[in-house]
Amino acid sequence: MPRNKIAHKAENTKTQANKETPRWFFIVPLIIPILFFVFLEMGLRLFNYGMDYTIFKPVYENYPGKLFINPNLPRKYFSGLKNAPSVVPDAFDNVKKENAFRIFILGESSTAGWPYIPNASFPCEIKRWLELLYPDNEI
Repeated sequence: MPRNKIAHKAENTKTQANKETPRWFFIVPLIIPILFFVFLEMGLRLFNYGMDYTIFKPVYENYPGKLFINPNLPRKYFSGLKNAPSVVPDAFDNVKKENAFRIFILGESSTAGWPYIPNASFPCEIKRWLELLYPDNEI
């Protein structure tokens, strides 16, 4: 009798080893975290969680058709500071005119004109030079 039990047990382990694991067993653990983050993102967007960090947006009602750099944008990177740095409020047309040049200069404090006044920054100087060279175009 013990011999039959051993043979039966060995036979069961062979069938269990040959049993293939279903595909969903591997797919479901991959899908669960993805679905979690999809539903989290949808919920955050539904309830407008957080600040609007759109880079260019109409800010002032006095300038219809003009876009500005979002004044709340520095708070995205300097959230722990009481007084976050500010952006230079340069406006440009929402719809680019045919005779216009749009030049965006990206940089840090020297691009914004620090430690000088904003009108002394090198982007303002480039704009003045281009306006002298191309008086018929809007810079």
